[in-house]
Amino acid sequence: MTQTPTLPPVSPDLAAVIDGYAPDGVDPVAWSAVSAEVRRWVTAAGPQHRRRALQLLYACAHLAVWCRTHGVPVAASTALRDTAVEQFCSWAEAHQPFSPTTRSTIRARLRHVARANDVTGNRPAPPALGRGQIRPPYSTAEIESFLLLAGSQRDPDRRRRLTGLITAAVGAGCSPEDFRHLRGSDIRPDQGALWVHLQGRRPRSVPVIDRYADALREAAEATGDRYLIGGLKPERRSVTTSVLHRIDGGLDLPPIEPGRLRATWLAHHLAAGVRIDVLMDAAGLATPTTIVELAPHLPAPPVDAWRHLVTGSRA
Repeated sequence: MTQTPTLPPVSPDLAAVIDGYAPDGVDPVAWSAVSAEVRRWVTAAGPQHRRRALQLLYACAHLAVWCRTHGVPVAASTALRDTAVEQFCSWAEAHQPFSPTTRSTIRARLRHVARANDVTGNRPAPPALGRGQIRPPYSTAEIESFLLLAGSQRDPDRRRRLTGLITAAVGAGCSPEDFRHLRGSDIRPDQGALWVHLQGRRPRSVPVIDRYADALREAAEATGDRYLIGGLKPERRSVTTSVLHRIDGGLDLPPIEPGRLRATWLAHHLAAGVRIDVLMDAAGLATPTTIVELAPHLPAPPVDAWRHLVTGSRA
């Protein structure tokens, strides 16, 4: 069992900042009702400077007041759950009290506070990697488990969206940016294959790996002309977050990350011998850096196949 890391204690000066905090633009009566709990959350997060303490207080104060207004118990175990945080962010998106960038920042800070308060039931954070380092591909067994998880979602819309996200990413290499523009009607069969016709900054058409074609076709047909993943504002940086943080179950599985799903698609084609220039076009890549970084994660070819490849002889 992973233990919550021990955080350094809050200095007396920062404790005074936390105790004296009162958010602007928040009903004083509502703040009075939740302030003690918010201060406990932020103290547990162990901020080490005044600016960080104020950032966490701001995010937690707005979440706690929203929870009180919407009938969510204002306790770390309920208000800092992924489901409550995502409901708050969805409400904030619809009512626009924050810019998209501020909303994303608040979400990240709330997740940090949730981890510091050891909130159970949340999905684990992905392991930290160095800047620019590609995440390794998933195994075939992990992808199959993800699809089973998608099919087990209680809500039909969640089943459709999660299945579409997984199969479009691992079957056609869709990136988080691609999903901002992808509609169900952009996925259609042609010449014996299922194709994903991508719009946006990197327009291209990509055939879907056969193994994932049926599931993606069903999700696309059920979606129609709507966005496959959804979202009120497809221009926002990521439309996958709300899908991935409303998953029922699967806590025993690795986190589902769009970047790793796309890396799995790239690795599949590299292992199959697809030329790098062809794969770059299909992936919408301007440089081969990502592909080169995947090389250590590819399975070693059989000795005979390696010899035939490097000598140019026939197998």
